[in-house]
Amino acid sequence: MEKLLSASEIAALKIPGLPTTRAAVNVMAKRDGWEFELATGIGGTRRLYRLPAKYLPPSTQDSQQRPAAPVVGTIVRGSSQVDMHKLELAIKAVDTWEQTRDAKIDADRRPAVITVLYEFLVKSEGSDDAAIDVVLRALG
Repeated sequence: MEKLLSASEIAALKIPGLPTTRAAVNVMAKRDGWEFELATGIGGTRRLYRLPAKYLPPSTQDSQQRPAAPVVGTIVRGSSQVDMHKLELAIKAVDTWEQTRDAKIDADRRPAVITVLYEFLVKSEGSDDAAIDVVLRALG
């Protein structure tokens, strides 16, 4: 099942190439014609967007779609470069953690957990395995 996200949720993910404010996400989504559904709740109606595949990690993209252009480097403050190896490690580590504990991280928390793990991997000076262990032990 595909997750629909509000503009605020998309901005909070801080995905390279996407704006980091709700208003800017709404402008980009309208300009680029993103698919959305209307959701009515407390406070009125809001748009929930399907994030275009080009902004998703390769493991979540449909295999029929064109492969994403490779990105090289690590995240640098003020840039959009991503160390794809470390990002893939973070995603696989969270998947493994869920499988070995027969548990699921709440879908709303999962991107934040992956982000924290990724940032820790980028900043850690030790091995990737040791860094992963430290963060995943904090999950319980």
